[in-house]
Amino acid sequence: MNISTISYFVAFVNTYTHPIEIQADLLTLLVANITSKYPNLTCSLLSVIVQLMERSPASRRVAWFLFIALLLMLACNLPGFLSPPQADSQIEPPPTPTISLDFITLPTLAPTVTPFPTVVPALSIASGERALSNGDWEKAMQEFRLAASATDDAELQAAALLGEGKARFEMGDYHGAINILEQLLQDYPQTAHVPYAHFILGESYSALQRYSEAADAFLNYLAYRSGVVDAYILNMRGDALRAAGRYTEAANDYRAALQ
Repeated sequence: MNISTISYFVAFVNTYTHPIEIQADLLTLLVANITSKYPNLTCSLLSVIVQLMERSPASRRVAWFLFIALLLMLACNLPGFLSPPQADSQIEPPPTPTISLDFITLPTLAPTVTPFPTVVPALSIASGERALSNGDWEKAMQEFRLAASATDDAELQAAALLGEGKARFEMGDYHGAINILEQLLQDYPQTAHVPYAHFILGESYSALQRYSEAADAFLNYLAYRSGVVDAYILNMRGDALRAAGRYTEAANDYRAALQ
């Protein structure tokens, strides 16, 4: 289209000598070429050009030069004027250099696991006994329970239950002490801690004024552990029997304690 437009323009210049005639034919050529591609722009520009053509000779000369300029622009297809707007070219950034680390071998680290401390039941029972001596009943109960949960050994289980029973008795929880000690007697009747369980049971029953049960518990203790403390236990049993109104039996225990 550009070559044909320029050829038409040269032909018109060679054919016509009068500027007005050249302007008229150039107007026709301009309309024919730019209307097909730029209809919206054509309507606005040609309206101005036609008005200039109808005015004074000076205005027509301005229109003449405007035609020539527009025609040359159309023929040369100058960017940014009559050409359709072009999309902005995207400038690609330079590629980012990559560094290969294949030659580096990183050691595989296993996750660090903090081990839980191993509970030694015998040590926990000893710690509970120290807490009892220091009057720290809550600490004692915690240690005894920890020991019981960490072993299946019958002797250690019985020792932990006896310790918890003593702690509850010292705290004034006599019902709790009785429940724990009865569990010891039921679950571990062959252990060495049974006699002491009967003794603490006797004291717990006495504290609850259940004197007949207390007397029976002290008698059970004597059945397991007769010896140098018999007089002391007989006196305690005599006190329980007397408080229960069993005076004859109480007198017998007092006499036995004196022998």
